[in-house]
Amino acid sequence: MYGAPGEMNVTPLKNGGSKEVGQVVRWVRPLRGEVLKVPGVLAKPLTTLASKLLRPRSAARLALATENDPRIDRVWQQTRPSLRLAAVRDSAFYTWRFQQAPADKQPIYLVLEHDQPVGACVIERIDDRIQRLVDVLAPPDHWRTCLLAASEHCLETTPAEMVEIKLLERDSAHRPMHRSLFVERGKKPFLVMIPAERGDERLLDPERWFYTSADSDLDDHS
Repeated sequence: MYGAPGEMNVTPLKNGGSKEVGQVVRWVRPLRGEVLKVPGVLAKPLTTLASKLLRPRSAARLALATENDPRIDRVWQQTRPSLRLAAVRDSAFYTWRFQQAPADKQPIYLVLEHDQPVGACVIERIDDRIQRLVDVLAPPDHWRTCLLAASEHCLETTPAEMVEIKLLERDSAHRPMHRSLFVERGKKPFLVMIPAERGDERLLDPERWFYTSADSDLDDHS
């Protein structure tokens, strides 16, 4: 059992045998100058300038995935060698986890560059201000492409001021978060519970894990 529980559950889970294995970081990228809340008479020109500087630009585009989309399997096969410890993220997982979820509020997108799939992502609207990247699946050399393409999509299709993604701290250190203008906004403990007997100690190694909100079992039925 693994994940980043709510604050009230951390102590009971630790008392029950879970071990803290690193921290989950909430990464946030501003999309519009309005998020800076510039005061005074210079608010409008500075906000306009900030919007231009913050605008994500990518040569890739997003396209909705189909059920059991074979292009996701291609991306998974390209990504799998770079992940040491992660849930399987093939087309069957994406179909079960998102397309068949009761709330149906987390669409799956392919990231296409020159019409070829270089990644996949899942986007969820949190509210009018924030869009969440629930998951990003891509080989290391295409992560920045996916982050920028997803951010640009959120900017152009929603009124959102920010986009966020949750990743393990150790894992995100190897990804182009700052280069893609994502900044840290809070952390939560990442807990792992393994069997008392014959438990694989490698599951407690924080350097191995890849984790996103896709690993959560939460689904909004409202």
